[in-house]
Amino acid sequence: MFPQIYERLIDLFGRANQGIRVKFARLSSGARTLLLLVIFYYTAVSLSTIFVNVFFYKIKSSFPLLATYHVFRFAALLIVFSIGGYIAKAWNPRLPFRIAMFFYALFYALVLWLKSDAILYIRPLGALEGVAQGLFFCSLHVLAFDYTENSNRDYFYGLNASLFALAGIISPFLAGFVISRFTGLAGYYYIFGATLVLFLLIIGLSFQLRRTYHPSRYQLFTFLLNFRNAAWNRVMAAYVVHGATTGFLLFIVSLLVYHTTQSEFMVGNFQALVGALAFGATYVLAHVISPQRRLRFFLIGATMTCISLVILALRVSFMNLMGYGLLYAVFNPFIYIPMIALTFAVIDQDPQAPSARVEYLVCREFPIGVGRLLSLGLFLIGYHYLQLGFLRILLVLLGLSQFVSYLLFRNVAARITSRTES
Repeated sequence: MFPQIYERLIDLFGRANQGIRVKFARLSSGARTLLLLVIFYYTAVSLSTIFVNVFFYKIKSSFPLLATYHVFRFAALLIVFSIGGYIAKAWNPRLPFRIAMFFYALFYALVLWLKSDAILYIRPLGALEGVAQGLFFCSLHVLAFDYTENSNRDYFYGLNASLFALAGIISPFLAGFVISRFTGLAGYYYIFGATLVLFLLIIGLSFQLRRTYHPSRYQLFTFLLNFRNAAWNRVMAAYVVHGATTGFLLFIVSLLVYHTTQSEFMVGNFQALVGALAFGATYVLAHVISPQRRLRFFLIGATMTCISLVILALRVSFMNLMGYGLLYAVFNPFIYIPMIALTFAVIDQDPQAPSARVEYLVCREFPIGVGRLLSLGLFLIGYHYLQLGFLRILLVLLGLSQFVSYLLFRNVAARITSRTES
């Protein structure tokens, strides 16, 4: 029995590898250059983003203070995302990309300058990181939309997720190892310095992106209030759930690992394991997923993500964190990749899509931001009365909400199919 299973897995990975080579060759040169840039970006953020949380927590052990940091971060991201859309439409999408890299570099330069006093400016620093992140993801999605089409977007975002996971294998392990070799906060400064250099390198490489853009009118509110498009309204509602889940987990998980183990090296090992599992999952998923299979993978991902959050809610221990990390890393791409592809499919069906792609992508960020702020706001209120006991309640609610997201996108997929047949 086991030899047959082994041979089957080898055959699957062999076919996936061959298929990915063919699909990669079919990507445009702009899409391939964009993937190169995101490799460096994901390496930079995987080195430091997790440990920025731990850095602040080590200076002052306060969950509410760290939650406030992320509230400022996500609020700034939400506001600046729309400004990034205006810049992309009025000039070109490459400009907010480069500005984002500059603000990321400025963030780490300020942390290196302020050192432990950075905790005194944690709120403006959170807003600064949010500005950088908002501009980056606005430009990334616009550029990805321009350089891909409906037939290869599942593959592009699958490969994009694989690169993120691959960076998440090496970078956190390396960062955790370096930080643990030094006493105090010295190791953090070396890692933040390396991250600063990477962002400066990305700015230089971004000039390899070449495409002619013509300035046009920015009509954000026309599409933000597009109530007549039922499919788009359901997409917006589903992204509230997505934002609430990912925003809260981004804030809490690395802190829980450090709170439980008191070791930066274990934080790095945990993230490296999660990255390795996510890389394997997305590598295969990039080959086997197709427009016809999107909902099937979505439902599997929603079920297993819910189970992972319930496991974490039962008891906050290192073993339960490992169980959560294993399931979430493998099955979260089953949600994220179909969600992105279905969103772009809805946009593609609008006759105005070629001229309004920026407005649509900016509109998509509003419910994500609302969801992030909602989950963090609930945590701050619940923590005030129940301390970490409220964490379990919120994790279970977020787990169950994945099925709400699935039902909304199932309706979206049905409407896409109906309109395509018409």
